[in-house]
Amino acid sequence: MTPYIFSLSLILLINHAIPAIAAHVNKIGIPLGSQIDAGGVQSWVSPSGRFAFGFYSNAQGFSIGVWLVIGASRIVVWTANRDDPPVSGGSIQLTYGGSLQWIPANMGSQWKSISATATQATSAAILDSGNFVLYGMNKQIIWSTFGSPMDTLLPGQNLPPGSQLSSSVSDTNHATGKYRLLNQQDGNLVMYPVGAIDPGSSYWNTGTFGSFYLFTLSLDPNGTLWMFDKNTAYTDVLFQTNQSSKGSSYTDVYFRLTLDADGILRLYSHVFFRQRRAPVTEVRWLKPSSNRCDVKGVCGPNSFCQVGSNGEASCSCLPGFEVSSTNQGMQGCWRVHTGGCPGNSSNGDTRLVTTMVEVKNTSWSDNSYAVPPQTTGIEACKALCLSDCACEIAMFGSYCSKQMLPMRYGTVLPRSNTTLFVKVYAYEPKGVTEKTRSTHSIAMLISGAALAIFSLILVSVSMLLYKHRLQLRYMRAPQQQVKILMMRAWSFGPILSMIWSCSQRGLLKS
Repeated sequence: MTPYIFSLSLILLINHAIPAIAAHVNKIGIPLGSQIDAGGVQSWVSPSGRFAFGFYSNAQGFSIGVWLVIGASRIVVWTANRDDPPVSGGSIQLTYGGSLQWIPANMGSQWKSISATATQATSAAILDSGNFVLYGMNKQIIWSTFGSPMDTLLPGQNLPPGSQLSSSVSDTNHATGKYRLLNQQDGNLVMYPVGAIDPGSSYWNTGTFGSFYLFTLSLDPNGTLWMFDKNTAYTDVLFQTNQSSKGSSYTDVYFRLTLDADGILRLYSHVFFRQRRAPVTEVRWLKPSSNRCDVKGVCGPNSFCQVGSNGEASCSCLPGFEVSSTNQGMQGCWRVHTGGCPGNSSNGDTRLVTTMVEVKNTSWSDNSYAVPPQTTGIEACKALCLSDCACEIAMFGSYCSKQMLPMRYGTVLPRSNTTLFVKVYAYEPKGVTEKTRSTHSIAMLISGAALAIFSLILVSVSMLLYKHRLQLRYMRAPQQQVKILMMRAWSFGPILSMIWSCSQRGLLKS
C-alpha cells in the first residue's frame, strides 16, 4: 500500500470513527472525564438520536439543557439553571470527582454545578426517553432531569404533589415565565399566573380538591395523561389517545406535555417517518382553551385583554391610565394623573377636575372594598363613586360595588351586563380657571345690566304712554262741552225768534 493510499484510508477511517465513537459512548454511557465544548462538539446524543444534552445557542450566548431533535430544529424540554444569564462558552464536564459541571473558558470565572446531588456519579447517559441521568454505584440513578421538570413533562416523567411546571418567557428564552401548573397538596392541579395562589387568580383546575387523594400527574408513552394516588388504586384520566408510541412500521411517535409561554397547557404529538418525510407536530389536547384571553395575567394590572381577528391577544388600558412599558400594556397600566379629594390637592397652582367614564362589555376579578345597598341603581352607583374621594372605580352588574386598584384580569366579554365606572382626573391651571370665572362673571354682569336697563326703559315707556293717555282724556272732555253748548245756542235761537214773530202776528193765543 502506497503512503498516499494509506493516508487516504486513515482519513476515511477517522471520519467514520468519530460519529461511531460518539454513538458508542452514548450507548454504553458517558464515563467520568467526558467533556463537551461550546465551540466544538456541543452535545451528547441519545441512542435513537431523538434527544440531546449539551449546549444550545440563544441570542445572548449559550444555555445548557435537553432538547428533542426535529429535523434541523430543536425543542428545548429542560434547561439547567434556567434563570441564570447565558454563558459565553466553556465546557460541560463529568469530572473525575463524579460531578456534572460547567467549566468557563476563562479560568478566572466561577464554575457552576449542573446536577444537585451530594453523591458521586460513576457515569452518565442521555436516554431515549429524553431523561439525562447520573448513575452511582450499582447503576442506580442518583440524579436526573426528570426529577426537576421545567415547563415540559415527557413520557415516563411524573409531577408529584407539591411540584409544578413553570412556563418559559418565550420559545427562545427558557427562563421562568409568567405561568405555572401547580400540583397542590389538596389533590387539585391548578394553573395560576406566577406569584398568585388565591382562588380568584386560577384560570383552570382539575376540580379534584377535597377528594383526600394526593395525585401525581403522569404522561405515559402512548400519550395518555392521567393522575394516580400512590397510596391507593385510584386513578383519573385527563386525556387518552389510541395512538401508540410505536406508531406503525413506518413511524415513531413522541409525546410531550408543555405549559407554553402563553399560559396554555398543550399535549403535543411528534410523528417521525422512516421514509425521510418531514416530521408532523400536532396539538392533541389543551387547557383552558385556544382563546388566549382565557388565561389570567395575559394583560397587566388596569388593562383588559381582547383577541383580534388574527387570534393574537392585545391589551388596552382603562380610561385615565397609560401603559407602564412599551409592551402594549402586557406589563400593566397606571394612572396618568393621581386624584383624591379636590380640596386636598398638593399643588396650589392647579385645580382638580373629576369625571366618570363608562366601560362596557368587560369582565374583571372582583376586588371590592364596599358594597352599597342592593337597591342602588346604576346611576346612583356612578354618583356614589364620584362623590367619594376614596373611590376610584365602581362596578355595576347585578349590584353596585366599589373596587380597589389595581384592577386585575380584565377581558372583553361581549353581551356582558357589567358596567365599569372609572374616575378620570384632569388638572387645570388656576389662572385659566380664574380667567374663565372672571369672563363668566363679566358676562353675567353685562347680561344683568342689560336686563335692568331694558326693564327700566320698558317701565319708563309704559309710564309715558299711560300719562299721555290721561292727558288726552283730560283735553278731550272740555272740547266736547263747548260743542254741546254751541249746538244748543244754535238750535234754540231760531226757535225763540219764530215764537216772538208769531206772537206779534197774533198767531199765538194764550
